[in-house]
Amino acid sequence: MICVASIDYLVLTVASVSRTFKFYSENFGMKPVGDDSDHYALRFGDHIIYLHPLGKEKQHSARNFHVGSADICFITKKPIDQVKKELEINKVPILSDITVSTGARGLLQSIYIHDPDGNLIQLSHY
Repeated sequence: MICVASIDYLVLTVASVSRTFKFYSENFGMKPVGDDSDHYALRFGDHIIYLHPLGKEKQHSARNFHVGSADICFITKKPIDQVKKELEINKVPILSDITVSTGARGLLQSIYIHDPDGNLIQLSHY
């Protein structure tokens, strides 16, 4: 049996790389990496999100490409009430009040937003 240890990166199909870079870097402190026109990525911690512009898929890609079909949970360093305040200051629409749900390590507090492509982003804190 193959034993998977962790996730290294994920790929989002996006309508606008520049809009996605701006949203994730300004709101979440993710850093753009790479500078050639074929590789777009955002780094946070030990992880990377690769951005594939719609219509420019790679050789090894998912079968179906859809903008706005992802559902991602990010764990925040700050308590979720502080995260909510920062989102409000930045005028990012919040989809729900603070909720409690179960994550990979137990109970966490979360709020939900959409990124510019409509992907569901769950911001959570243990």
